[in-house]
Amino acid sequence: MLKGLRPANANGSQQPCWLELKEWLPQIAEPFAQEAHSHHQRFSLGIPPGLPAIFTLPGVLKSVLAELLKNACKFTPAGHLISLQATCHSDHLDIQVLNTGVTIPLEEQKQVFEKFYRVPSADPWRQGGTGLGLALVQQRVSLLQGSIHLNSEANRTCFTLRLPQVLPAFGQGKPAQPRV
Repeated sequence: MLKGLRPANANGSQQPCWLELKEWLPQIAEPFAQEAHSHHQRFSLGIPPGLPAIFTLPGVLKSVLAELLKNACKFTPAGHLISLQATCHSDHLDIQVLNTGVTIPLEEQKQVFEKFYRVPSADPWRQGGTGLGLALVQQRVSLLQGSIHLNSEANRTCFTLRLPQVLPAFGQGKPAQPRV
């Protein structure tokens, strides 16, 4: 482990550290799986075997996933699916939050990351919101040196978070080395 870096703790470290996603993602997903169940929604968590650890900012990543999952629970009709999936690629990791039963119109998709913008659609649970959540998500994703993409069509909405497997260490100008 690099000097000055500590592992993620339960409250989500704001320091970059190695994060075992196969153990961490189920902890993040659990409260949203329970919320989905209470709204009669289905919840799926997909973690491939051998998902590697990543060097990232756990507190920032947690806030991004929490916002995306909160929105999925908020806008998914009863009986439909909310899914959190991780996929590892050779040079990056994708984490997708998908929900069915709703489509964001193409003209609205271009604006969802703007401050105070709210998609004018039905909120079945009448939870409201300020329109800041996805704007903050986009800012936080840039802290993770990643990107976020939206694809919404045919009663399916998917946010894909693309992250580097290794976040360059703060102030060192080079990537951290994986643990051995």
